[in-house]
Amino acid sequence: MPGPESSPASPQSGIVERAPKSKERFATVPTHIRGVSIHGEPDSILTDFKLIVEGMYPVAREHARRYFEVKDLQSKQGDSDEKIKTLAQTNDGFRGIESVEDNFNLRVFPRVGVTFDRELLRRSLGTTYSLLVHEGLQVAVSVPAGLKTDEGLDGEEFLREVITQALIKLGLEESDIPKIMETNVNLRVDDKSLEKMIEAGKVSLLPEAKQTKTTWAITVDRLNNSPRN
Repeated sequence: MPGPESSPASPQSGIVERAPKSKERFATVPTHIRGVSIHGEPDSILTDFKLIVEGMYPVAREHARRYFEVKDLQSKQGDSDEKIKTLAQTNDGFRGIESVEDNFNLRVFPRVGVTFDRELLRRSLGTTYSLLVHEGLQVAVSVPAGLKTDEGLDGEEFLREVITQALIKLGLEESDIPKIMETNVNLRVDDKSLEKMIEAGKVSLLPEAKQTKTTWAITVDRLNNSPRN
């Protein structure tokens, strides 16, 4: 992308003129400070031009300096983050390090997330499914504003049908309903009871009915509230 073109505007007047044949949205205007220009909407008039420049320049300079420092630190932090997690994963039981002299306490630990495949879990558990699993149906519907209707819940399909028919009565086309309605079934599994039943040989899970994913987290705190640096 080409850089913004300089405008022939006068710094004293604060008038931002459109550069000839420029396709840029903003024009670049030189200021009374050497090497410093501002960007402005073409054909706009900036009152108190000098005050704007002198007020903005030091603030913007510090903001840009910190921005590039943080960006550089984020890159370095990503490298050290990976090294710390790799050390923890390859050294069983290692969970962190602290230093009184440097005033920090770093912990690294695993977080295990569990997900269940609804259909595989249902097939695995059979009649015990309803004893161990609670299903919550989450429905998100985007109804056009202003529509009204004059027109219990018995399961997922019944709820979908009730909502579908209600939306049709509101005046929506049935073919448009899948575009505005989203349904999800959230499972809440009694994992402890399930594990006991598996250990007792009462049930067994099909492959991939239960999946676990381990991610590693790092936390860093000061040992005291008076940093030495």
